Amino acid sequence: MIGYHKRSDPAMERAKTVAEQWKKSGDYGKLRYIRITMPPGDWTGGIVWPQNTDESYPPLVPEPGPADYDDKQTAELEAFVNYYIHQVNAIRFFLGENYRLTFGDRAGVLLVGESDSGVTVSLEMAPYGNTIDWEEKVLVSFEKGYVSVELPSPLAQQQAGKLTIYKDNPDIAPPEIVQPVLPKVSAMRNQAVNFLAAVRGERPAPCTSKEALEDLIFARSYIDYLSDRYPDR
Repeated sequence: MIGYHKRSDPAMERAKTVAEQWKKSGDYGKLRYIRITMPPGDWTGGIVWPQNTDESYPPLVPEPGPADYDDKQTAELEAFVNYYIHQVNAIRFFLGENYRLTFGDRAGVLLVGESDSGVTVSLEMAPYGNTIDWEEKVLVSFEKGYVSVELPSPLAQQQAGKLTIYKDNPDIAPPEIVQPVLPKVSAMRNQAVNFLAAVRGERPAPCTSKEALEDLIFARSYIDYLSDRYPDR
């Protein structure tokens, strides 16, 4: 099991269930677009850190980058995987299939991709910064509705994301917006619960190593794209 804790956020779990129901029923049309926005922010959520020691950490030897990468490319790959691999995986979570990169801008603000079945996806990495909050948002759009999630900072405790479900198919029911009340359980805590359940054989792991490998392949394709398209950046 790979530690993609965002898959264990109660809002993400519910959004995934709704999205899969819509895919199966076709009641709200086809899946058209997935967008994730994650500007830099306070990922600790203003946490009060526990008591610590002033002893220095032992020296760490970084894992070497790809053999065909120079130091700049290795640093870029490390930074991208460190900051955005969770979002790369979250896109895959809702797609349920692989996708490839089709565009990345010079400034590193936006990347765009397309899934195997033709669904457009985008990741807005740094449209702005936020020093006091965390503003990570997920939008999963169908032809006649969407599910969206506002995620809390990764270290926020006893707090799940906020889920909004918009339905607009008058043939079924009048258009409506639903915002479910979710348990006050953080993604990190629920991830631990899901891990123990997977070990016991009670449920599959939320994310397998095979999927995570595809995320790393995508990350490398992004760095390769930037190096080829903007060699002088």
